[in-house]
Amino acid sequence: MILFLGCSLTWGQGLQIEKWISEGKSFDFINKHSVPSYHAEHLTYEDDLFRKSKSYPNLVAKELNVSHSTKWGNGGSNDEILFIIENLDKLIHPYVIQLVVIQFTDLVRDDLFSYINKKEFGDLTDIVLKNQIAKIDNILSHSQGLNENIPWLGLSWHKEHSNFLKEKYPKNFVRLYYDDKEFDNIDSLNSYGKEKERFDLSDIYKGVEDGHPSSIWHNLIAESIIQKINKENIEFKMYNKLWK
Repeated sequence: MILFLGCSLTWGQGLQIEKWISEGKSFDFINKHSVPSYHAEHLTYEDDLFRKSKSYPNLVAKELNVSHSTKWGNGGSNDEILFIIENLDKLIHPYVIQLVVIQFTDLVRDDLFSYINKKEFGDLTDIVLKNQIAKIDNILSHSQGLNENIPWLGLSWHKEHSNFLKEKYPKNFVRLYYDDKEFDNIDSLNSYGKEKERFDLSDIYKGVEDGHPSSIWHNLIAESIIQKINKENIEFKMYNKLWK
């Protein structure tokens, strides 16, 4: 099983809008039933199933023919990601996880930074993100609190995390590929893609207010992750016996 952790990008916020558009739902309906006016977890079964099917965690798992799991609800912070990893044995049997894929999100979502002006972060940014990543690596790669190592991969929304990941954790760092070019983080990919191809729902469907990525973007992210998994020769055992 692959465990995917991240924020609304990983959860697939807004992907059900593509289904609504195909069904002829009005922009008024769409915007009234989208974040922040409406809880993304309150979708119908069919709408939620569509959202899941188009999200990059599902696309990766489907291509590799393995099961997967994500955080229970929409959104997330790096603090929450670290908390989940620190408490894996209380949330799920760690030995069933064969890979953890982490999408690091904006630091301002962490509780610490919510009380500080972003311009005043200074060295604190480096200290916090480096400590978070080091703790994650210690737990997953060095069996700190787990019975055995669990491989992990990390992709980043912003350059702060990607700069550190590619320098200190190159085997874990996921680069993103699009248009025969290589990108270190989601922000740079999206900036380039905005000039070449519309990634965001609000860019594709004029009148939609949700600016989260479309299924086009999720496909690109999935392809990049699969490429990294293959490069690192990460293997998945099927139908493991519970008892040996």
